[in-house]
Amino acid sequence: MSDVNIYQSDLGTGAKSFSTKNLKLPQENLIKVLFYTGDENEEINEIMQEMKFNPTHDSDLERIYSDCVVLEEGRKMLEENRTNRHNGIALCSYEVVRKQFAVSELYDSVLKDPLIITEFQDLQIRQLIMDTEKRKLLECSALVDLPFTRLQIGWKEKFDEELNEADYQTFLYYFWNIKFYSKDQLSAFIDRNHEYRFYKDFKYILGFTIANFLSYFAIITPEEVIKHEIDLFQEEEISREDRLFADHTSISKAEDSQFAQRRKKNEKTLVHEGKAEHDYKELDRIFARIIGKERHYLASDIIKNKRRLRRIEEPTEQDELLDIQF
Repeated sequence: MSDVNIYQSDLGTGAKSFSTKNLKLPQENLIKVLFYTGDENEEINEIMQEMKFNPTHDSDLERIYSDCVVLEEGRKMLEENRTNRHNGIALCSYEVVRKQFAVSELYDSVLKDPLIITEFQDLQIRQLIMDTEKRKLLECSALVDLPFTRLQIGWKEKFDEELNEADYQTFLYYFWNIKFYSKDQLSAFIDRNHEYRFYKDFKYILGFTIANFLSYFAIITPEEVIKHEIDLFQEEEISREDRLFADHTSISKAEDSQFAQRRKKNEKTLVHEGKAEHDYKELDRIFARIIGKERHYLASDIIKNKRRLRRIEEPTEQDELLDIQF
C-alpha cells in the first residue's frame, strides 16, 4: 500500500512527520542543495526543524536523495563534498547539477559557504523564514496565488518595509514551492500536515478570493472592499435572474424589496467610489460578510484610522486614534 497518506513518528522526537512518497515537498529544492553540499539525513532534519518545518519522513529523504544521484555528476558531487567537508576544504560544484535549479542564487551561496543556511548570513532571507508573521503572509499568499505586485503593496502597509522580488522568488523556490500541486493535492497536503503551525490559517483561507485574503490579513484597500461588494452584488443579481427564469414566483416581496435597497446602495457606491465620504456602516457590513467573526477590528475602524492619520497631526478628544494592532 502507498504511504502517501500515512503519518509516522521518527527521529526519536515523538513528532509526527508526513510521508509524501509520490508528491514533492514544498522545501524539496532546499533539501537537494543540502544533499549536494554533503549533508546527511540527520543533519538535514536538524536544519529543517531549525527552520520550523515539520520533521521530514525517511521515505521522502530517500526519494530526494535518489533524485540527486540520477545524474552521474550529481552522485560524484555529493560523494566528493562529503569528503571535502570532512577534510575542511572547499566544496565542488558541477554545472550540469547547478542548471537543475531555476533559481540558482541560494545554490551558489550555499556551495560557497554551507554555514549560510545554519547561520543565516543573508539577513533578509532569515527574516522571511524566521519571522512568523512575515512567513505566514508569504506562504498564505502563495495559496491564493496573490500577484507579487499586490503582495508588495500589502507588505509595505503591514510591515513598513519593501519586499525584494529576488528574495521572494528565492523563498518560494526553496522553502515553499507549491506550484506543482493541484488544488486537490494542496488541500490533501494541508489536511495531512495538521501539526504545521500555519495549518489553521491555511484551512481558513484555502479557496478564498483575493479580496477575502486581503481582508483576512487586514491589507485590503477601501477601493478593493467596494469592488468586492459590487462583484458580490453582480453575482447575486445573476442568481436572482436565474431563479426568476425558473420560477417567476420564487422571490418574495420582502426579498425583492431588500434587493432593490442593495441595488440603490451599489449605485451610490459606483458614483462615490473611493471617496472619503463613503458610508462606513456599509463597509462594516461588507467586511463582516468577508471575514466573519474571526477578527476584532472592522474595516471601517482601519480605514477611519488611516484617514484620520492623514487628516490630523495630533489626535483630539473628538477624533481619537484607535490603537489597532495585528
